[in-house]
Amino acid sequence: MAIISTELKKYKAAVNNDTTSNGGRMSTSLITSGVRNNVFPNVSESERTAGVTRYRKTFIKVANDDDLTAYNTKIHLVTTTGADDYVTIFEGTDTDTYADVSSPREYGCGVLEANVNAGDTEITVQVENSVMDIFNTSSADNVIWIGNTTNDEYFENVEASKVDDVYTLTLSSGDSLSNSYTTTNTYVSSCIDAGDVKCSFDTVVVTSTSGTFDDSGSPILVDNIGTVYDSWTLTFTNATTYTITGANEGLLASGGNISGDASPTNLNYSKPYFTIQSAAFGGTYEAGDTITFKTYPATANIWYKEVVPAGSASYSNNTWTERMICESA
Repeated sequence: MAIISTELKKYKAAVNNDTTSNGGRMSTSLITSGVRNNVFPNVSESERTAGVTRYRKTFIKVANDDDLTAYNTKIHLVTTTGADDYVTIFEGTDTDTYADVSSPREYGCGVLEANVNAGDTEITVQVENSVMDIFNTSSADNVIWIGNTTNDEYFENVEASKVDDVYTLTLSSGDSLSNSYTTTNTYVSSCIDAGDVKCSFDTVVVTSTSGTFDDSGSPILVDNIGTVYDSWTLTFTNATTYTITGANEGLLASGGNISGDASPTNLNYSKPYFTIQSAAFGGTYEAGDTITFKTYPATANIWYKEVVPAGSASYSNNTWTERMICESA
């Protein structure tokens, strides 16, 4: 079956605060759409008066039980906020914290500044604040989305120029708008091109005099739901049995035996962290031999930056909307 929208699940990072430790690995805390403060906390009166900038990290997980890949994934905001603040997004890693954030390329959303017609090749966009830098003006590598409540479309290789708070976007040669849009409820966004989102493994290292491991012919099988980011070590206790330890997950309750497949269960999701196929083992192992490898979850890792300018007015029920769009086989 194809990936469906309910299989795209968003999780919080392990740490959510305003210190340098903010972010890190994915937690098991599911973010529910439409719930107040599901990403950012309330903005206090003193913060509105003085101004504040906050960051939060989330993970969009492709929780497809058939382990399908999300191909050609794009992530972008669909609306601006209703308040005086503004939000941008940028890509993260499986483990980065706020301490690691340094001048990322930001992506965001603005409103259509002038009506456009089907067949047009130029779009003007007004952003919420002139300091917002959400379209790349130095290279025609922008992926953009334009849409309203009726129609929407995407374009690649878009050129951008900026004057104050207005961007002019020029579509690539041969591209033109398929629909007409008015300035009423039409938004234009820059998109994160996240590529193919899938779980994976790599960096297999065997430390043994005569034991071998064929991860090409019998690869480690990863699971869209159960696989997490971790560095794993198999430690042999004798010629046939081994323990399994994750640098983050710790010593797992079940180990393995080279005579059969090993699929240790991630109890948070009732799915295997991975499956080690018995056919991969060759040669002769001894106690103390090790095999190490890394696993990566099927996630797109996204940071959010909220900027509340000094002197912002009070606003209740502030929201914004985002979208992840992908293809699957």
